[in-house]
Amino acid sequence: MPHIEIAAEKIFSVGGFAVTNTLLMSWITVALLAAFALVMRRR
Repeated sequence: MPHIEIAAEKIFSVGGFAVTNTLLMSWITVALLAAFALVMRRR
């Protein structure tokens, strides 16, 4: 049975700020949505 962990895993830290896998994926999603919105707006 796989190990289930409730807390987000820390990937790295920037200036003492912990960046978790959840936070990183959220940033990537926001960046992709913003890029998509800009592309669609220019059409």
